[in-house]
Amino acid sequence: MTRDLIEAYRTYFKDDKVVLDSYKLANGYYYLFNEDNSFQKLIVKDGAGDNQDLYDNIKVLDYYSVYLDSNKSIGSSYVETIDGEKYNMLKKIGSTNIYTLFFKNKSIKGICSESDEKKALPVSFFETGIKKYYDSLNALDGYKVEEINEYESIMGKLFKIVYEDLKKEELPKDVWIKIYINKPIEDYEKVSNYYVSQKIFNTNDNMIKKNEELYGINNYNYNQNSKKPFLELKSTSYKVSSLINLQDIAVLRRIYIWLYNNASKLPEIKLTTDFDFKGYDNEENEIKNENLYTLKVANDNGSARIDNFEYVPNYNTTIKEFEFKDYLNNNDEVLYSTKSIYGLEWLINNVWITNNMESKRNLLRMSYYDFENSVSKDKGISNWKKDFLQNYKDCFKDLIQKQDSKAFIKELNEMAEEVIANSFVEDEMYKRGNRYNSHRAFNLWLSLSDYFCRKENKIVKINDVMNRCARIVNENEKIENDDEFYFLIGQVAYYLINKSKASKLTQDVAEPFVKANNYKTLIKELKYLYDRYGYAINFRNKKFNNIYSQILLIKPESKVKDNKDIILAGLLANNLFYSKDNKEDGGIVNEEE
Repeated sequence: MTRDLIEAYRTYFKDDKVVLDSYKLANGYYYLFNEDNSFQKLIVKDGAGDNQDLYDNIKVLDYYSVYLDSNKSIGSSYVETIDGEKYNMLKKIGSTNIYTLFFKNKSIKGICSESDEKKALPVSFFETGIKKYYDSLNALDGYKVEEINEYESIMGKLFKIVYEDLKKEELPKDVWIKIYINKPIEDYEKVSNYYVSQKIFNTNDNMIKKNEELYGINNYNYNQNSKKPFLELKSTSYKVSSLINLQDIAVLRRIYIWLYNNASKLPEIKLTTDFDFKGYDNEENEIKNENLYTLKVANDNGSARIDNFEYVPNYNTTIKEFEFKDYLNNNDEVLYSTKSIYGLEWLINNVWITNNMESKRNLLRMSYYDFENSVSKDKGISNWKKDFLQNYKDCFKDLIQKQDSKAFIKELNEMAEEVIANSFVEDEMYKRGNRYNSHRAFNLWLSLSDYFCRKENKIVKINDVMNRCARIVNENEKIENDDEFYFLIGQVAYYLINKSKASKLTQDVAEPFVKANNYKTLIKELKYLYDRYGYAINFRNKKFNNIYSQILLIKPESKVKDNKDIILAGLLANNLFYSKDNKEDGGIVNEEE
């Protein structure tokens, strides 16, 4: 991964320009001081500043002043006991050079929120901490003692000015306070290099010099923890398996800064190998046969961390046209069509997961990359849907993000049966007689099967059995095979369920039937429904009596689990025991037909 990123994007990140173009300031209060101690003040809220010109100026100074990560902050070891209370400057300062001072308002009494008052540091202690911060800069090669002393004195005065100014403000609970001395950018870049060149490697213990070039251990996506930064090799003459030179790790650092600013809040990011890094709009842009990297980038305490990285050759967002039709009603009308893989993802999400064609929440995509932090904690999603997404997120990801359909095709029937069965139960429990969601879910299954698995001819099979069973019911014919038997079991079951007078059904009525896995259980559930609701059936209903009596006498050759698609089709298709005039409302009259 590291080598791939460096080689692919070295040209773009050979200097700081690309990073600075998209660099963003954190929420906070920014003070830029002139030599006479006058200052300009910038307030950044929700990612935007109240003065764009000042924002553009300060963000460059900020870039050359931030630490690589919180474990590499400067001057963090100062501890003192005051009036019996022990205070610690550990990681309280976030800047790295003599021209800046960064800290959080929650760290200092007087400008912190009430809830942070007990943990905050006394002003006098923090002022001593500033001196210790400047003392620590002496450890960086490049500085002269006299200039450190000079700017320590200046910064002490500027801190007091800022502190007094902030006491007048109503500050948020936790924001950055950043002080800058107005110096040329070249000066900031120079002192930044003092820090970066000596801190950019994971650890300096294993640095080597070869052909006048310095090599060390990579610091990006390589850490395990502060005590064990990398796994040492015990069976070789060397301890570290891979070293990186200073030039390459500088390129890598810029890439990670760009990723943090542009991708750490996104579910995933796609970078083609010729991506120009002029910003990432997160739009579902068309990609035609291009090689790309897909990355899941996380915020790791203010730095980027890549949690998932894949190379996808010849990626194409354009697909052969997909059509979604109402097959259960033998309707050839196209309800939705798309030639985009994103459009197919949207359809699956809105039909199978959100049950809302207007939904803008792509839970399917969220499950690929952030299931634990988003989908699993969402109280608006049924538990069965959470389990479904957790079980099948990888095959959906392969289909949508890599256009690899092998796993999806293998799991399609099992996935669809689970969604349809659960949707049917929910429809009957909460929408009593309205099978809209389960009906759409079944039609999507047929559409997906027709698109990806044409050899199965599932649509032809379902239409065939529906037409044959209509003839059997309407002309009092005999059931000839297992397809007809299982379809008509679904028809009988729904007819019986619909006889309930309750405004909504309990789970024990709908669920056991659709989830039955053997013939005996199926017939048992059918008899249970008949015993419970049979009183409401007109004894002159010849259609129903003929089919029900046949079903009780037949023992199918094939297993229930191999015919779930036919049973579900029987449950969801227009019920044959009602006349055409009454099929929509469940049928009340003319049942003797």
